[in-house]
Amino acid sequence: PLEMVGGVRDPIPAAVIFAAAFALSANLVVTARGFRSGWKHGVAFLGHAGASILLLGVVASSGYGTAVQVQLPRGQERTALGYRLTFEGVQARSNGQDRATIAVNAPERRFEASPALYWSEFNKGYMKKPHIERFLTHDIYISPLEMVGDEKSQDDALWLSKGETREVGQVKYTFVDFDRQMGEVVRVAARLRVEIGGRTVPARPVLEMNMNTGSTNRIPDYLPGGGSVQISAVDPNTGRVALEVPGMEAHSGMGDILAVEVTTKPLINLVWLGAIVMLASAFASVLRRAIDLRRA
Repeated sequence: PLEMVGGVRDPIPAAVIFAAAFALSANLVVTARGFRSGWKHGVAFLGHAGASILLLGVVASSGYGTAVQVQLPRGQERTALGYRLTFEGVQARSNGQDRATIAVNAPERRFEASPALYWSEFNKGYMKKPHIERFLTHDIYISPLEMVGDEKSQDDALWLSKGETREVGQVKYTFVDFDRQMGEVVRVAARLRVEIGGRTVPARPVLEMNMNTGSTNRIPDYLPGGGSVQISAVDPNTGRVALEVPGMEAHSGMGDILAVEVTTKPLINLVWLGAIVMLASAFASVLRRAIDLRRA
């Protein structure tokens, strides 16, 4: 939460947070004075305080959360936003709504995440339901994206040079250039233009390489209508990139790697607290009105 407050730099959300905090403090003072004179005098201002609390929660959780995508090979630990995740497999359910099992070692506590990822014959697509872990100051969402196979060989990948365009199925891929970020973890992003379904959209898959451990993490980018594109390999000598795209033949089995998105929602509990305070204020106002009418 402190990091979230310190990161409020956008002018509009910052102004909303300041206004909501000012309104909350003012209404709390007025509400306290009203209740000293009797509960009937304080309930009206209590609803205003609840609205301020709810607004703070909405802005904080929607504007200042963080999200990252990560691929989880079965049995191997990966880190995302400070949480250590290990994909342990998929639990088959009798109703067909299978769930992935992910062991999570969080700074707050250890827990087991069970997001749903299963095929729906009715919708003719994968149904996805995130796992939500609730804490006092924030919530963690672990959302399944797709099951992918083992890493493909470079012969199964789509190799592109800068400015080159190639077509796979009904989709054209153009490699624009690399974006590089050096450090302990080197990040290489491939900027692409993808022509699909009569329109051109950008794509930016990322390859992360930890220079200390030698481990790699591939972050795919998702295409309209389903499917994803990710970096298989990079050739620094020729400046080419190898991509894994829908429609490329693969010789490896499926279901060994789970792609997920980890998202934090700071101070989202303020939304529920504000809603409860507003509901309590409304109920108390109705009760006060009923008592006044009975006395009249």
